[in-house]
Amino acid sequence: MLDIYSSKQTTVNISEKSNMIWNNANHLVGLYKPHEYGKVILPMTVIKRFHDTLLPTREKVLVTYEKVKNFEVKDGFLEAASGLSFYNTSPFTFESLLADSSHIEDNFRSYINGFSDNVQDVLAHFDFEKEISKLANNNILFYIIQEFNKKSSYLGADIITAVDMGYIFEDLIKTFSETYNEEAGAHFTSRDIIYLMTDLLICDEKDALVENGVVKTVYDQTMGTSQMLGCMEERLRALDSDAEIRCFGQEFNPETYAIAKADMIIKGGNADNMKFGDTLSDDKFPGYTFDYCISNPPFGIDWRREETAVKAENKLGDKGRFGAGLPKISDGQMLFMLNGISKLKDTGKMAIIQNGASLYGDAESGPSEIKRYVIENDWLDSIVRLNNNQFYNTPIITYIWIINKKKPLHRQGKVQLIDAKECFEKRRKAIGEKKNDITNECREMIVNAYGEFLNKEYSQNGKNVESIIIDNVDFAYNKVIVNVFDEKMDNSSNKKKPRIRETFSVNIPITNDIDTYFEKYILSFNPNSKIDRSKTKTGYEIPFSKYFYKYESPADTELLRGKISLTEHELKESLTQLFSETTLKPIRELKESDISWIGKIPYSWGIKPHRNVMEKKKEVCEEYNGEDILSLTMNGVIVRDLENPSGKMPATFDGYQKVDAGNLLMCLFDIDVTPRCIGLIRNEGLTSPAYSQFVLKDGNNAEYYNYLLRMIDDKKCFLHLSKNLRSSLTETDFGAIQTIQPDIIEQEKISAFLDEKLNKINEVIEKNKQLIAELEEYKKSLIYESVTGKKEV
Repeated sequence: MLDIYSSKQTTVNISEKSNMIWNNANHLVGLYKPHEYGKVILPMTVIKRFHDTLLPTREKVLVTYEKVKNFEVKDGFLEAASGLSFYNTSPFTFESLLADSSHIEDNFRSYINGFSDNVQDVLAHFDFEKEISKLANNNILFYIIQEFNKKSSYLGADIITAVDMGYIFEDLIKTFSETYNEEAGAHFTSRDIIYLMTDLLICDEKDALVENGVVKTVYDQTMGTSQMLGCMEERLRALDSDAEIRCFGQEFNPETYAIAKADMIIKGGNADNMKFGDTLSDDKFPGYTFDYCISNPPFGIDWRREETAVKAENKLGDKGRFGAGLPKISDGQMLFMLNGISKLKDTGKMAIIQNGASLYGDAESGPSEIKRYVIENDWLDSIVRLNNNQFYNTPIITYIWIINKKKPLHRQGKVQLIDAKECFEKRRKAIGEKKNDITNECREMIVNAYGEFLNKEYSQNGKNVESIIIDNVDFAYNKVIVNVFDEKMDNSSNKKKPRIRETFSVNIPITNDIDTYFEKYILSFNPNSKIDRSKTKTGYEIPFSKYFYKYESPADTELLRGKISLTEHELKESLTQLFSETTLKPIRELKESDISWIGKIPYSWGIKPHRNVMEKKKEVCEEYNGEDILSLTMNGVIVRDLENPSGKMPATFDGYQKVDAGNLLMCLFDIDVTPRCIGLIRNEGLTSPAYSQFVLKDGNNAEYYNYLLRMIDDKKCFLHLSKNLRSSLTETDFGAIQTIQPDIIEQEKISAFLDEKLNKINEVIEKNKQLIAELEEYKKSLIYESVTGKKEV
């Protein structure tokens, strides 16, 4: 498989290998919920990786162990025997474990206990001990080990490199996250972004890195599975294969920490440099500084959990990590920026991901003061704006900040802004919110723009990058408070006294004289205004979009007319094709159904009450464990976005009901005002207990009855049968209402026909929207050309 991000040929088919591993979860069905499969699959993958990597030196280790087992210190002997920084002294292998199925649990525990202490720490963070008992008690442990022992499940480091294994873990975690409806991006960043960050960090240091005896340290404060550290090491070694690269990282999630440490152990690095804990409140590297920092910290997430520790360190001022200022409690991303800066050597450099919120902030607010700290120390080197839909877990535009503690002379006192939002390639298939990739070509354009440090636009194959150089001082402004007065008669003295009628603020660039600016732009329009000088504050912001704004005059109306005519022609063609293809066969012989909202039906169709076609199902979930929350909408049954909720949200989802894919979900109350009362459930989850779930009985097709009930719902045909003020039907009442029943083959044909035709109709609707948008653009151009005299009326 070719890695499009690094142009590195991998040695195995990553997707095939990760899919094979994940398919072992088939044995877990029933015993575990889908979102719990990772509790078994991830630690078993790590154990098998250790197992296979140790196989070549296994006999040597066992012989050495017999000689030194009574020694007080024996790690050095056993590591020398294994040729690695870990070992296993157990006589068991996966093969021998399977040979004694009656003692599989005891023997497997004995095998795990034979690992060295560093591996024991990894497995402890998976909390795998209790899962072993659960698997054994349900007679599944044997089959899981059997699956992992297949030839196709081999994971030894002699065949699967650390880079390959990183990709496999990414695939596994992504799948685990999807089953849990958890954000995959919370665990790892895609390689195209990582390689861009690494290349920006080292692009102007290549000459220094090829010197002999180079030692470089790399730190990731939110390391996840340590892929950023791995990619950074890979890039540095490509420049100097003899360089000594020391990696350090901290991670708060126990499973991803365990994977990161396991990866470091197998690579032969110092696994003690992989630390577990919350970076903001429990810094594991006090006093350390590094050559490089590279991180993608969480943004838009509050830091209340760490508030006490962070504020205590803020009070230390320059002696603490957060003395420069504190961001809003709702978003801690700039705290990670400050932590990273505190970890840089005087010659160090950092690449860190931030969202747009870090660019702004009111004068003397935490975000503004943090920017002041970075800019006035001349550490802000560059900011690169990426396209949206670059990350797995967010569609928003993001930015790479490059911090450099020792800028080269030509970059000092300046910041390079790089707009790369038009430099990407669409993915054939989206992964979560990730719809775009930064290809090799894109990365080279961006890195080249950074390296040249010019005011310049770059274009290649429809991809565009623009670089602008800004003086540090241009980001500073004075926030000035202006009072506007009028005069009011004071009855006691019979004299007029000034009164503040209006107050407003204005941000004046710090390079402008406040009084000159005030007289020119404010006083001339508000002659009774005056600056309240006691309230003037200095702030810093980076209005990225303003620097790259380009006025585009409306398109020529003649060109638009041609475009509109073409779209109109395409629309007519689509309509002609649609209508010609949707001609139905002549009506066949019909009979009365005696159902007013159905009318006549074919003679072969049956008439039955709903209870004979479908049956209600209700299973209450006593305790919410992170399942998808589903809602019935005009777009069908959808998964609710709990991070950005709209509408009412309950205090807890405990007591919600479980629903299954392939069933129907109905709202049998408020029939008169509910926009949509019927939907087909397409994935399992939880819904409000107020909804009714129906399972189709054998010989009936859920897609067909979804369409049939949608038709009835559109006409609100059940409304006259409803009861009470809430226009409701009980499930029993609904079950008694008559419905129609074609045979199953015809049900399937009808639903397939409607699927195809409605998709084509939706395409026509989208084409019509395009025509409307083009007409709106034509209106604007017509107005522009007329009022400006571009064309004679």
